[in-house]
Amino acid sequence: MEFADFHAQTCNLLTPFLRAYLEESLPDGKLRDASMHILCRGKMLRATAALATAVSYRPAFAIEEALPEVAALELVQTFTLIHDDLPVMDNADFRRGVPSVHRQFGEGYALLAGDLLLNLGFLVLVEKARSSPKRKLKMIQALSRAVRDIMEGQALELALSGKKVELPAVERMQWLKTGSLIAAAFRIGGLLAGIGRGELASLNKFARFLGSAYQVKDDLISAEGEPEEVGKSLEADALLERPTMVRALGLKRAQVYFERLHADARKSLDALSLSNPTLLIGFTKFLVARRK
Repeated sequence: MEFADFHAQTCNLLTPFLRAYLEESLPDGKLRDASMHILCRGKMLRATAALATAVSYRPAFAIEEALPEVAALELVQTFTLIHDDLPVMDNADFRRGVPSVHRQFGEGYALLAGDLLLNLGFLVLVEKARSSPKRKLKMIQALSRAVRDIMEGQALELALSGKKVELPAVERMQWLKTGSLIAAAFRIGGLLAGIGRGELASLNKFARFLGSAYQVKDDLISAEGEPEEVGKSLEADALLERPTMVRALGLKRAQVYFERLHADARKSLDALSLSNPTLLIGFTKFLVARRK
């Protein structure tokens, strides 16, 4: 199967699962509406990364049986976006092509919706996932560490805003804020496939390069894209003088840096012991070519 078809299949399976899980978890009302507002409007790349990894190691892997495990990733990711958009952070007006949650429902409901989604990300693993207790624990550990890193990355972004930034500081901030959850997605995919510790380490190396490339690509899109095409507010980074790779290196050097990360990701991908690398090759190409 080509990556585009696999990506579409993942979204088509996961969207109704997430909607049903939110409806099961909360009574109808404003909090549920706020929590659902942008949840299923994204590209679901982290869930796709996890499932593509599992299938790349085990081609017969049944992805529909692992929806709770990958739903956890999308619930946590959406929590980070809702809170990142709040006035005390980026004060963004739009996210995923619609008004941000606090613009649509108010700051209080946005705060509660983000908190709720974070907790549901762990609850869905505990209550719905079919993985063994030992494997669940490893997934919860991976997700917990990613959330810890995201908080540290957000704090570092605040500390660096408005200051002259150097490459090492931006690299660390971007890895913590964005790359860590992407790496957790690949790790969860590896755990679903049942790969060993050594291969998990090799997979993490690939994930680190690709996660870093993903964030640099975001910086390039923010510098060159249009809000209507990208589907989110783009002016916040510039207005708040956020530490981006474009600010640290300039546009041309940031593009070169991105291409180097992409090359390193492809090289580390080639070193993995995959049964079929087609999906992960396609995933990597998709991230490179995306415009939003």
